[in-house]
Amino acid sequence: MSLKPLVNKIVRKVYFWIHERSWKGRLKYMYFRNHSNRLIVIFSGFPAGEKPLYNYMRTLKDVKADKLFILDDFGYKGSYYLLENGTERPRDLVQSLIEHVVRENGGGILR
Repeated sequence: MSLKPLVNKIVRKVYFWIHERSWKGRLKYMYFRNHSNRLIVIFSGFPAGEKPLYNYMRTLKDVKADKLFILDDFGYKGSYYLLENGTERPRDLVQSLIEHVVRENGGGILR
């Protein structure tokens, strides 16, 4: 039995524990500041399995820009960040998070 899969799983859990945050107690995200004048916002897609996942983390790891990964874990299998139980809370949370990140990190990032 190989320990590598178990070690990889533990490393991933620790990585997420360190980097994942919650906006207003509900919206999960990870923000990586690279002191860039560019912000890339990455939205998660619908998962093949049961758990929502962050997308493109490995693909964008070498990109020299600020990166905001936002997780869509609303509803049963995501909500396209729009509605949950008849409210627009997901949309409002995403919008306020992006505005907050822009304001806190230079203000002129989005044009």
